[in-house]
Amino acid sequence: MEFNFKYSLTEDDYAEYAAFTNWHAPWQKKERIKHAIKTFIYSLIFFIATIILLDRINSSGVDNYIVLIPISIVILILLTILEFYQAPFRLKSKARKLVRKEENVQVLNETDLFFDDSGIINNDKDVKVNLKWESIKKYAQTKDYFYVYLSSLQALVIPKKLFTSNNSIEKFDKFLTEKIPLSASFRSIGI
Repeated sequence: MEFNFKYSLTEDDYAEYAAFTNWHAPWQKKERIKHAIKTFIYSLIFFIATIILLDRINSSGVDNYIVLIPISIVILILLTILEFYQAPFRLKSKARKLVRKEENVQVLNETDLFFDDSGIINNDKDVKVNLKWESIKKYAQTKDYFYVYLSSLQALVIPKKLFTSNNSIEKFDKFLTEKIPLSASFRSIGI
């Protein structure tokens, strides 16, 4: 079986790839947890400093703390949640800026990808690369994309909009699943 795709990634395609790879991917769960904890700790330090500062400015008694502490806790939790959900949007924004730079425009070059039993041929105006299936490090699929990782950060991004039907998407997924080493298969559910 063979598959051939000729396309150019858009800035949005690359931004989605960056957000998935650096945030949403199942293997990033530990990083997401560390980020949430770090954000919570920074916010907690800020609010403790605020309480100490208010105590020094206004030493009128306990009444201020009865109101201030619950409000501070709610704000602390809201800031942590907001920061946690804002991170993918920042990643997408950085990715868009990155591909707009002169030295990175090749990311959006027209690419010709050819998949067959022997491997993958990735051909664009600057480079031609022949990949064996064993060189694939990870494979993931989202609602809109296939990601075939050549390293922890570099991947072939195949938008599902290139396919004419759900049946052809399923055939391509089955083909990749059969060809890519089992150790590289990493399914993404619900993303």
